[in-house]
Amino acid sequence: MKSATCKQSGDRENSQKISGPDIGRDADSLLARYRKQIDEVDARLITVLGQRFELTQSVGQLKSEADLPPSDPQREARQVRQLRVLGEKTGVDPDFIERLFNLIFQEVVTHHKRLRR
Repeated sequence: MKSATCKQSGDRENSQKISGPDIGRDADSLLARYRKQIDEVDARLITVLGQRFELTQSVGQLKSEADLPPSDPQREARQVRQLRVLGEKTGVDPDFIERLFNLIFQEVVTHHKRLRR
């Protein structure tokens, strides 16, 4: 028997299950709800990422003025270790977390290098 669950945004306990013949009839509606929730989460991710880049821009400016290197490999390694643990706790693949944050760190360092010019 096929079944699906749609959880309300931010509420892991509140879910709607459909099964049996209803799954085919309600799949489009359920899929639309999932996608709407995904779009909302994506928008929040972009907002938070923008906030992060605003903060790192301030860090980059400070590093430039204080003649500090644009990257801090030790801090980045600590962050990755902590974020991998958080990924494990939240069910997000730690290897994915590491790749994602290494990409973010690369972008931040690129911004910091531009501030030095």
